[in-house]
Amino acid sequence: LNLHNRDHPLETMMMKPEAFDKLFYRGHSQFHNGLLFDLGLSLDDMYNETIMDRKIQHFEIEFDLVMITEYFEISLLLLRRLLCLEFEDLFYIKQRVISLHRSLPGAALEVDAAAEAGDA
Repeated sequence: LNLHNRDHPLETMMMKPEAFDKLFYRGHSQFHNGLLFDLGLSLDDMYNETIMDRKIQHFEIEFDLVMITEYFEISLLLLRRLLCLEFEDLFYIKQRVISLHRSLPGAALEVDAAAEAGDA
């Protein structure tokens, strides 16, 4: 794969994710939606949009609320509404909060967006 000879090794990996998935990660994709994998979608099914859509539809029926860490405050408000709670019933303390910034060339960002298609 000669990544050490490339100007942009990350971009090289993003342009051919299937070549690296099975080589380095023994069946666990580092380029596709990790949450879908954790919830039972196989690596091979990540390349099948019909199966991926069917799995997402199953989750839409199964779950009343999915709380998202990056939107924790908003998720708490949705939980409050779902459980008919008052604002006074909610309490949390922020810990270990960091800010992540991404810097990839344009083509790699498009590939990354396609790989995260299950997030939409």
